[in-house]
Amino acid sequence: MWTERKKWLFEASHSYSNRRHMLEEIVKKDNSECIKTPSLYKEYEKQEIVFITQSDEEYPEAFREMYDPPLYFYAKGNLTLLRKKMIAIVGARQCNKGIDRLMQPIIKQLVIEDIGIVSGLAKGIDTHAHRITLIEKGHTIAVLGSGMYRLYPQENALLYNYMLRKELVISEYAPPISARKWTFVERNRLVSALSQGVWVVEAAEKSGSLITVDYALDEGKSIFATPGSPLNKQAVGCNRLLQEGAILVISADDILRELT
Repeated sequence: MWTERKKWLFEASHSYSNRRHMLEEIVKKDNSECIKTPSLYKEYEKQEIVFITQSDEEYPEAFREMYDPPLYFYAKGNLTLLRKKMIAIVGARQCNKGIDRLMQPIIKQLVIEDIGIVSGLAKGIDTHAHRITLIEKGHTIAVLGSGMYRLYPQENALLYNYMLRKELVISEYAPPISARKWTFVERNRLVSALSQGVWVVEAAEKSGSLITVDYALDEGKSIFATPGSPLNKQAVGCNRLLQEGAILVISADDILRELT
């Protein structure tokens, strides 16, 4: 059902308006009277892209429990995955060769235990996480830092299109909106919210994936990290997390003990 409030949110989502401004304006909008569906949304509907607000039944409970929940988001794919137990897998974009050999057996066991994988469809660890999950016939959610018409990185187009058909892709940004540096930061909070915990596979000292860790810590969730050589720059962030109390991961059991 479309209300004045939902229509206003839909229109506002096509700009970079900040959430504080939206919160100030939304209280002025009526949320009870049904109005005509916006014509632009009908174009999205043809592509099976849905617009979900906090008043919709599809809005996940995990978002309602957040400190800074999205007012709305766009989704395409299997919406039931929003209620599935998930582990977030994040890490370096420039990850080391052979990282699949570490990730594959762990993800395989998580899939066997009916745990899904949520990540950001970025280069590197994110891509490996989604791809291995699909190979193992598991379920995965991609949270974009851009709108669905502005995929970044483009090299993931094949993986992205498959996930649109078989899994779930969501974004806080309207389909025509391009990514900005800060949209990836905001995206990370949704990755954390949909998960039961965050596994950092590889991360440099100032890796953006550590922002996801910060969100997860604020939510009281488990943090997992895989150690690496002190000589490996892409392991510095993980080693630091382990020093600070993250759970060391060398097998799926290290994660499963915390999630079950």
